Amino acid sequence: MMARGVAPPGSDSSSSGFSSDEDIDDVPQQLNAASSVPNVQVEVLNEDVKADQNSDAVSAIEVPPAALSALTGVNSCCLEASRSVLDAETPFAVQYDQYTAAIGHITYHWPNSELYDAMTVEEGLKQYHMLRMELYRRFQKAYPLTEDMYMQWIGDASAIGGEETVKKLFKLARGDYWSVPLTLQYLNFIRDSGDAAALERAMDEAQKTLGTHFARGHEIWALCRELTTDKFDEQEDGELEKERALRDLFCKQMQLPLDQNDLVMSEFRAWDAYNSLDGEATGRLEKASERQSKTFAPLMKKLRGFEARLTAAPGTEEAANPEQTWTQYLNFVKHRVAPLMANDKAAGMSELGRQIVVCLYERAVSSMCLSPTIWASYLDFLEPDKSGACGSEKVDVAYRAVRNVSFDSSAWSELFVEMERQRKSMHEISQFARAELLTRSSPPIMDQFHFLTALLTWCDAVRRYASTSINGKYLDDTVQKVESLDATKENVEALFKDISTLKDVRLVVKTRGDRVKSRGMAYVQFTDEAGVEEGLKLNGSLLDGHPLRVERSKPPSTSASTPGAKPSTCTQKNDPVTLFVGDLNVERSKQQVTEEQLQVALQQAMQSAGELVVVTRVSILKDRYGKLKNYGLVELAEPSQVAFCLSNAAALQAKLSEQVTVKPSRFSIAHILEQQEKQQKQTQQRKAGAAAKAGAVSKGGANGPHARPSTRLNIPTTSLMPRALRRKLAAQDTAAKTTTSEPTNATTVTPKSNEDFRKMLFKK
Repeated sequence: MMARGVAPPGSDSSSSGFSSDEDIDDVPQQLNAASSVPNVQVEVLNEDVKADQNSDAVSAIEVPPAALSALTGVNSCCLEASRSVLDAETPFAVQYDQYTAAIGHITYHWPNSELYDAMTVEEGLKQYHMLRMELYRRFQKAYPLTEDMYMQWIGDASAIGGEETVKKLFKLARGDYWSVPLTLQYLNFIRDSGDAAALERAMDEAQKTLGTHFARGHEIWALCRELTTDKFDEQEDGELEKERALRDLFCKQMQLPLDQNDLVMSEFRAWDAYNSLDGEATGRLEKASERQSKTFAPLMKKLRGFEARLTAAPGTEEAANPEQTWTQYLNFVKHRVAPLMANDKAAGMSELGRQIVVCLYERAVSSMCLSPTIWASYLDFLEPDKSGACGSEKVDVAYRAVRNVSFDSSAWSELFVEMERQRKSMHEISQFARAELLTRSSPPIMDQFHFLTALLTWCDAVRRYASTSINGKYLDDTVQKVESLDATKENVEALFKDISTLKDVRLVVKTRGDRVKSRGMAYVQFTDEAGVEEGLKLNGSLLDGHPLRVERSKPPSTSASTPGAKPSTCTQKNDPVTLFVGDLNVERSKQQVTEEQLQVALQQAMQSAGELVVVTRVSILKDRYGKLKNYGLVELAEPSQVAFCLSNAAALQAKLSEQVTVKPSRFSIAHILEQQEKQQKQTQQRKAGAAAKAGAVSKGGANGPHARPSTRLNIPTTSLMPRALRRKLAAQDTAAKTTTSEPTNATTVTPKSNEDFRKMLFKK
């Protein structure tokens, strides 16, 4: 097995690093058989296309089937490796790995001067370029391409020729991911083409987008200064304009927090010392230096720390969770860096601050292109305001999200909703769904749940666009349904309209979800008693053919209208900033979740979900044995954070365990602790009262009865009298009860002494 190194995209010998066991001895014979290069059909499409028409945006360099069969200069094994891609009905029918394998195979067998003579290579090279371009064209319709893939594709297009084609490929590359190397290459390409106006527009766009790149933005600004210098060097008497243009570029860069700005600031200071033609530029250097030292210097350590974690070597602790690192980085820039770009802090995030955040999001989705969390956060940041700003931008980003995380239904739902919000026609939305969503269903790209969710979102859009007009064919059925409808408020008001003191009519209904059903009754209110009497006379009147029963309303005694009655409160309000976290501990587990563990788990879980939550207090109550209970209360800083935690409860379950439940708490921690303290005081008061009562009873004598039994059992009094004597006394007592109730002069039985008992026991 042999593997070759990667050559530059424009070189004759290039490879993607794939290896092959196939023999390539037949390549010279195949190359020598090439007599001519087939014609290539070049289709240049309109630039003004939308994101949902991305497949038509590429300058389709398509090799006709007849030309493919005439590629005699291409190795037969390369044609065979490409056959599965070229013969597919649609680009979506081919898997990602099949595309990369076919392109890698062709790149591995690329002809070069080390193996063949220069004439043979020259004859067959263009055919290899055309074949690989056709594979990339189909590849890009189904999946987004990486930076290296676009460089290779652009190299193929440059080798064949076609300036417009190369220009459109650069724009197509920016539609997938933002890339600093491709942007630098594009600026040099525009400079070489000689279009000064296009170069000016391209530099301005590059400064607004990748010029805010923290780690590599200085490369964009350096090239812009170089291109500006070359532009004015070709002009006569343009030194003043050149100085002003370069100073503007330096000052614009100093408005941004970039990694290499300290070195650029030194360059700016040295350049300014030798360029002083512009008298109006006094103080701009000092102002730029002050902004860098006072505004951005305190943030540099934190920003460089994030960059170090993102570029850490694989397998290290810093590189363990890149998605979490990107989320924390984005939150820091959104809340700490972007607000500094605004001149007025009360005005919120400025356009420059927004560009910095967008650039960081583009870096994140380029690095974590398969992360639904990053894409969802990006779309949420681009949520258009009431004026509709950023609406079209969000449609484009949502389409890119669908191309990257097509397995996630939330991206499809966001795209359908945003297309509808931008007033796309129903035909456009449905055509897109059939071409992109349904075409991807074979083979399936998502599970049934996600696929059904995306379909339901599409169906909701169709339903909202549906016609509400009545078809005359079904008019009779429609009229019958209208006749069976419930009476409305207007119908009842029309019945009592002749009474001048009519005040209000209220229908009594019951609600079940979205359905509202009439209870068949209504309350009619008048301003005086005379109106009530007039209304009672309408008892038995007909309403839509049904007789009505009209009677005086008698509110219950507990009603709020009763004097002195207090209105009842049936609804229970939750505390706005407190969460109830239940089922903290796994059943039969010896480990108990503590308050500190709960706080750390919640904060880390919500950070991974995309938001920093501030926990102000955590409480896990204990039972009477001192053991932690199975639930806790968590107070947050803002009600919006409570809503975010409730919607991302799955993240907390992933941190603790699946049985954990999160819901709003009815009471705050302070209220719970206050009630607990109150109960403890009541318990202590009861114990103190019982002890005082027991002490008072004990003063009655040593043999006095206890105030409370020492046990809850009802133990009978134990007698020390012998059983024989007890039976004899019991018999005497029974005989006495059977005698007459008349008073007798019988002598009173004298209680026996211990001596009597002794004699009885020994029968003396």
